Amino acid sequence: MPEQSNDFYNSLILSNEEQMSSSKSTSLRLVNKASIIFIDTKVPDYQNLIANIQADTEVVILDPTKDGIAQITESLLGKQYDSLHIVSHGSAGSLQLGSNFLNSDNLSQYQNQLQQWKTALTEEADILLYGCDVATEEAGVEFVQQLSQLTGADVAASNDLTGNAALGGDWILEMKTGNIESSLAFSSVSVESYSSVLATSGDVIINEFSQGYGGGKEWVEILVIKDNLDLQNHRLVDGNSTLDIKLSGAGFSSLKAGTLVVIYNGGDPDSTITPDLSYDPANGDYTLRISSLNTTGPFAVTRTSGWSGTGGAFNNGDTTDVPRLLDASANGNEIYKFPVTTTGSRSKTPAVNTATAFLGNSASGATDAANWSADFNAAGGNPGLANGGANTAWINALRGNVAPTIVTSPNLVLPAINEDILDASNSGFLIADLIKNQITDSSNNNQGIAIGDLSGDGTWQYSLNGGNTWTNFGAVSKTSATLLSGLTPMYNSTLGNTPDNQGWLQFGISPEVTIPLLGTVLAGGSQSFSNGTTNLISTQGGAAGYSNYNAGLPISLNPAFPVLDRSQGFTLSFNVKINSESHSSDDNGDGIIDRAGFAVIVVTSDNTKAIELGFWENEIWAQTANPLFTHSTSERIVDFNTQSERRYDLKIKDDVYELFATDNIDTTTTFLFSGSLRNYTAFNHTTAGPLGTSLPYDPYERTNFVFLGDNTSSAQANVSLSKVELQTNTKIRFVPNANSNGNANITYHAWDGTDGNANGTTGVNISSNGGTTAYGDGSQIATINISAVNDAPIFTGDATLLEIAEDTQNPDGETIANLFSGKFSDIDAGASLGGVAVVENQSNAATQGKWQYTTDATNWFDVGTVGDNDTTQALTLSATTKVRFLAVGNYYGTVPDLKVRAIDNTYNIFTDAGSRININTSTNGGSSAITSSVNSITTNITAVNDAPTFSIGGDQSIKSGSIQQMIAGWASGFNVDVNNESGQKVAEYIVDVVNNSGVVQGTPTINLNGDLIYTPGSTVGTAEFRAKVRDDGGTANGGVDTSAAQTFKITVYSNTVNPVTVTSGADNLTGTDGNDRINAGDGNDTIYGGLGNDRIIGGAGNDTLYGDLQNIPAYGVTFSMDDAIYGGIGDDTIYGNAGKDKLYGETGNDSIWGGDDDDIIWGGAGDDILKGDAGNDTFVLVRGQGKETIEDFTVGEDIFGCAGGVRYNSMLSFTDVAGGALIKHKGLDVAFVKDVTAANLNQSTNFRLM
Repeated sequence: MPEQSNDFYNSLILSNEEQMSSSKSTSLRLVNKASIIFIDTKVPDYQNLIANIQADTEVVILDPTKDGIAQITESLLGKQYDSLHIVSHGSAGSLQLGSNFLNSDNLSQYQNQLQQWKTALTEEADILLYGCDVATEEAGVEFVQQLSQLTGADVAASNDLTGNAALGGDWILEMKTGNIESSLAFSSVSVESYSSVLATSGDVIINEFSQGYGGGKEWVEILVIKDNLDLQNHRLVDGNSTLDIKLSGAGFSSLKAGTLVVIYNGGDPDSTITPDLSYDPANGDYTLRISSLNTTGPFAVTRTSGWSGTGGAFNNGDTTDVPRLLDASANGNEIYKFPVTTTGSRSKTPAVNTATAFLGNSASGATDAANWSADFNAAGGNPGLANGGANTAWINALRGNVAPTIVTSPNLVLPAINEDILDASNSGFLIADLIKNQITDSSNNNQGIAIGDLSGDGTWQYSLNGGNTWTNFGAVSKTSATLLSGLTPMYNSTLGNTPDNQGWLQFGISPEVTIPLLGTVLAGGSQSFSNGTTNLISTQGGAAGYSNYNAGLPISLNPAFPVLDRSQGFTLSFNVKINSESHSSDDNGDGIIDRAGFAVIVVTSDNTKAIELGFWENEIWAQTANPLFTHSTSERIVDFNTQSERRYDLKIKDDVYELFATDNIDTTTTFLFSGSLRNYTAFNHTTAGPLGTSLPYDPYERTNFVFLGDNTSSAQANVSLSKVELQTNTKIRFVPNANSNGNANITYHAWDGTDGNANGTTGVNISSNGGTTAYGDGSQIATINISAVNDAPIFTGDATLLEIAEDTQNPDGETIANLFSGKFSDIDAGASLGGVAVVENQSNAATQGKWQYTTDATNWFDVGTVGDNDTTQALTLSATTKVRFLAVGNYYGTVPDLKVRAIDNTYNIFTDAGSRININTSTNGGSSAITSSVNSITTNITAVNDAPTFSIGGDQSIKSGSIQQMIAGWASGFNVDVNNESGQKVAEYIVDVVNNSGVVQGTPTINLNGDLIYTPGSTVGTAEFRAKVRDDGGTANGGVDTSAAQTFKITVYSNTVNPVTVTSGADNLTGTDGNDRINAGDGNDTIYGGLGNDRIIGGAGNDTLYGDLQNIPAYGVTFSMDDAIYGGIGDDTIYGNAGKDKLYGETGNDSIWGGDDDDIIWGGAGDDILKGDAGNDTFVLVRGQGKETIEDFTVGEDIFGCAGGVRYNSMLSFTDVAGGALIKHKGLDVAFVKDVTAANLNQSTNFRLM
């Protein structure tokens, strides 16, 4: 610091306002004031301070053996001073003065003396207190104010460190009760040269004390409370003057708050202690482990007595032989003494082989024995580490947080996603992966991020449980950030030390145990650091490893350790190499050893859910939770080389664990095995130690517990450990808006968790960052690219094909492009309609018609059978392809839709003519070329009226002179196509004259009931007419409502018989409705007798003769139609039809059907086929006229007529033959009767004479 004027030092204790109101004359007046300064000899290097003290200042050195307050009072008696200066060690509301303290608690005790001070001070006198931190906190402010009231003076005091600026001190007395007019008592030379800060007894304590085990091996852990503290030449002594070690090295002259200095017996070092003389608080190294025999270097010690060999200095379980700290004064003032009380667990020092630890969080608390732990096994001590719980939190606070830093350039690029990524596929990114190797934190705190800015066309989301559920970030900013945790860096070998130096893991070993008759088991192992890794070696009979718990006490080592919430999930990652391993103890006798020399244990926040994995050289396996804690045979991987360094990821989620391994060379990650978490709480820790000794506590019943190492006395291992991380299951992801692409950014600062906020906290102000905050001052941007992909098209509506008229034979159709014109949508630039995939066709080809397509506008092909969401069932049609519906005749109405999916122009293979291209449409929507929705092509067939049809009765024959005739129902069978015109009715019947010369009076009529009405005229002859019917369907759209004409005749005759004239050729004629006589003559004739009782003679030729009409009209049912038909010569076919007919086949092989009613059938000469049909028929049997075949003789209904000498007597014989029975007369075949037995025929009731 350059030399300053006295005015500058005067102004150090004045505010700006006060400086402005001061004048040069005032400054001169200040210099002439009478001042007195009291200096406590415990202040380091106080001689240099008073060497150049201000003029007119009286100096008084306080006797350290006497009450300092009394000494000051005595010095003031009878004098007057303008300013009183006190230089001593201080703390909040407290001054150390000689052998006593002046503080808020005892001011009232010294009230009389302080009022005597008032009489020695002028009216405007000032009191200046130089002790560190006197005015800090509420207690300090109150103390200063009370002192001012009692003395009547204006008081100034410091609320921070006083002293050397390089050590964090200053000479400004910040707290003032009035207008301070006095300047500093020291010259600028004194201020600049003073190299210390004014520490007091509360500035340093003992934090842990171990008697060691196996005799000596003692150590004491010292904790520095005040920052930049000078402990050089301070001494560690015991209570019986057998130990005296001075901290003589220059490195002790300025120690940072939170520093832990372990001094141990170098003549017999504790195996849990690894010497550590590196000290770098700026990079998070606050630990020193110093041998009592270390005589060189910045942290050299000067051993006057004790700790030179295996013997200890402290008596075990003693009430007075306790560790003490003395200051650097010549007399060695005691500034800390290990507390013991007259009663309770801490009524004496630890017993042999045990240790004790301070569990509190204040310097004053360390003087209270109640805040110290009960004795615990010395092997579980924490030399160089905080003691867990509140003690760790306090020490971390003392050290003062250093904000983490994050790599700010270049931007981090996240793996790209597609614009239409499915939610299930958008799994996001672990925060642990996002920040891996990106954050640096000298305090080695938890690592996470504080998100202060988001951008992108979509939504950023986060998940605290690995993606089971997602939460939108919403609006974030530096004043409203969201905090997400990523990982806990439990150990990183690149920092150049062992895990127990990095604040998350403690190294612990089982102690040496000697039991009479059983023997001695050596300590459980050792650790060392070399070649960039920690080498952990355990012994066969002991245990050694690392845990996040205090080894001797069931306290979490670092209270910032995350909750191992299995419902959210987490991953323990560790890099380990099994150099060698051996094991024994087959506890269940299955031939498989149940112990491992290296194990990993994780107990979740629910201590009934845990997993322990054992590592051999060639196998990894899970520990069962049965009473014997044996080797699982189902959850393991065998023949696996663990002797290569790998990163293992033990993932835990809900009730399941999974183990993965990543090769350090090719970085291939391999799934090893998985299983369910176990409940290990049945473990009995009271006999689990070497030779059946007890463990300090049950590790399986701790929550949030982690262990890596050898935890059994039946195995040993030599392993290399280089990294341990605990990763949260916290993730982020970006959900793009539909069809959005481009970049999205997330901006975040590093976050170390020291602000006390939980994972997922929102609305946090991080605008104040860097320095000692929990937030890094730099920010990193992570960018994710949302890749543009094809977007499936959509149809915005259905298409309608122009309607056509019913019975259109060759409709034109329409192209797909025109049908969906204006209804195709695709957000992709340049997208157009490629065509469609036809996925459904429900038209009935037989009753409705067919959907068809053409690719050349000429040749049409049926769409046929198609399908959706199935392999190659959808028919592709290009946008230029035409479609149409070709209806069957008389079909009209709404056609069943043709269902289609749109295809965009990224697809270009379509059906060509008869070469069908079918595709699978099960993959649709998203980035495919096929729309996810199904649309319709609809059309309508307009109804067109069809000409009706009807039937008329036969020609009419009537005697002249008859009255008006009405033939009921003569016109019938009105038909308008039952499919689509069934609702139509007869509008009228129309009769036109063909010729009529007086045969019929006027023109016959037909009423709506179809009755023919006419009146015969006087002229004998035949008139001809045409009949038509008209429906009520109309003629719209080219419809036809009138039927074709049908011709009929009316014959008027003068006698009762109607002769019908025939020719000698092949005639085809029909008789009238009267009683006709028809002689067919020669030729193969077809004769219908018509209605009435007709007599038909076939004559020569093979005739077909019907007694009546083939179909009897409704009006004819009342006619008598008893006909007589003679086949004549030839093979005739005779149908009696209605009526009681007499049918004669005569000559030839005739076929005769009786038809309805009771008929007589006489086959005549030849082999005839006779069938009576309905009614009681008579089949005539005649000998010598051939064998008749009777098709349907029914016993009890039909009868045989006997003629030509045939009688029912013994001359007839009946024989069963295939298919029926044979009737013979005198041995000559007469008839074969089908489907009747001989016994049933041979009955008299079946026969009668003709």
